Amino acid sequence: MIKSTVMADKNVCADKEKSLYLTQVRYLDEQLERLQLKCDELTKHNQKLLSQINALQEDKKDICDYLQHSSAAKDEKAAELAERLEVRLHNDKQKQEVLELQLNQQQQNLQEEVDLLQAECRKQEVSEQQLFQHLSELQSLRKQLDSQREEREAAKQNLCFAELMEKTNQVKECWINARDDLQRKMLAAAEEVKTPHTDLLQEVKVLQHKNQTLWMEKDSVERRTTELQCQIDGMKKNLRLVSNSVSNLQQEVEKWRKRWQQLRVKVKKSCSFHHSMLDQEQTLRQNLISVSENHHQKAAEMDKLKVQLKEEKICRRQLEEDVMEAVTILRHIVTDSETVPDAEQMLQKLKKIFQKTRSVVSDPTEEMSRGPKLQTAEAKPERSSRLLCLRSSFILFLLTAACPCLCCSDPVFLMARYRPGDFGFIPRPAWSLGETEDEHQRQTNQIQPAGRKIHYSFQNKD
Repeated sequence: MIKSTVMADKNVCADKEKSLYLTQVRYLDEQLERLQLKCDELTKHNQKLLSQINALQEDKKDICDYLQHSSAAKDEKAAELAERLEVRLHNDKQKQEVLELQLNQQQQNLQEEVDLLQAECRKQEVSEQQLFQHLSELQSLRKQLDSQREEREAAKQNLCFAELMEKTNQVKECWINARDDLQRKMLAAAEEVKTPHTDLLQEVKVLQHKNQTLWMEKDSVERRTTELQCQIDGMKKNLRLVSNSVSNLQQEVEKWRKRWQQLRVKVKKSCSFHHSMLDQEQTLRQNLISVSENHHQKAAEMDKLKVQLKEEKICRRQLEEDVMEAVTILRHIVTDSETVPDAEQMLQKLKKIFQKTRSVVSDPTEEMSRGPKLQTAEAKPERSSRLLCLRSSFILFLLTAACPCLCCSDPVFLMARYRPGDFGFIPRPAWSLGETEDEHQRQTNQIQPAGRKIHYSFQNKD
């Protein structure tokens, strides 16, 4: 009955330790898978970053080429437009100066002609006034002549009637004499009247001829004034056209100036955009450098982790082989120590196995020496501490596999078992030192072979 309980306890402890190591192995495998996934993600991210960097470099190159070509073309166009504008402004200025000179000359000539025409008009007005005065004098002379003629005729008639009435009786006698005398007198009076009348008629003819010539001159002057007025109107129209063309040219110059300013602003914007693109390129280059450095660091870390994982796998494989061999040896020693003749040889073999595990913990194997050596001075203490933890776990596993009842009941073993490195998978026991010497002796006699005694008493309360 006691043997069956002991065997059951052995099997339970072995299953527990096996499950513990399986959980540890699963944990390490999961950690390895997570690290592998992280490495794959980092490689994918690095590839994406490299593709983005290549695309950005191509875009940057295209943008730089486009900006260089566009800026060069715009600079050439702006220079050409500026030259054309300067030439056009210079030509327009020269044309404007020439037109202004011509206009001033024409205005001076027209002013001189207008002054001459005004002087001629004043002369014509004076001559017209003189002509009107002569005409008025001629009319007054005509009136005087008519009045004198009427007076003379009236006087003649009065004299004739008086003489006839006085000389009615002598009419017949002196009719011939009177008629002769009358004819002589009439001829004399006619000659007397005719001489000043002819002079006046000649003067009137001369004045009429002068008046006609003056009217003709006045008509020619009026025609000349109308022609000059038409020329002045034409010059005014030309002046207006010139002023309109000058204003249009000024507007066009203003437009070209605005266009030039806009092109200048665009060139400045393109330069600022080019500088910003260069800054962005510099930042992207720095980011690329930092990302590549991070990638190299992570790749180095991944290589380190791979090396460590390989080392741990090799150590675990070696430890598992040693565990199996040591378990078989210890089982033979513990269970059949009296019947087994070569127990001392088995103990020596077990000692060699422990020394072998110590050498595995202290130095790497030949396979790891052939692999990539990327460990640093900071990673070596971590590896040694982890291997020491594995060694302690390995020794504990050997002891529990060989004598589970002893290991489950020895407090020194339990205190050594629950050190950092067991991953905290096994719960801590509780014990008390209140047992009697007989109970302690009875428990130890049931488990230990002859010649082995334990001087501790405890109670395991799992």
